[in-house]
Amino acid sequence: MPEPPVPREEKTAAKSDAKPVPVTSAPPSPARKSPAAPAASDAVTAVVLAKPRYSQNPPPDYPSIARRRRYQGTVILDVFVLENGQVGDLRVAESSNYPLLDRAAMKAVRHWQFDPARRDDIEVAMWVKVPIRFDLK
Repeated sequence: MPEPPVPREEKTAAKSDAKPVPVTSAPPSPARKSPAAPAASDAVTAVVLAKPRYSQNPPPDYPSIARRRRYQGTVILDVFVLENGQVGDLRVAESSNYPLLDRAAMKAVRHWQFDPARRDDIEVAMWVKVPIRFDLK
């Protein structure tokens, strides 16, 4: 029987032309037990995803040349959030098709603070996806 979809968490975006949009990662669904596999533990692990502190993090700068050329798009970054909420690593998961916008998003998010992920009330490092929208509207 198929499992119902897992609801995704949302946060409001900061005000700017370059906008962080809601984190769209969902926690992994619990693994199903195989009848042949031994049961190591019957405990369910609660996982809370790392989340950007949107109210404390400055939005990315919209590069002036990108504004003049009317570049718009969304960059999706893979961000490795450490146990202390700092960015340990990041990379472009999906490009905006404009390297200038991709670099601006990475430059800003590299210095952001996050609420770290938690597994059973223990802070853990985790990869999360962070979309950044550059919109001239």
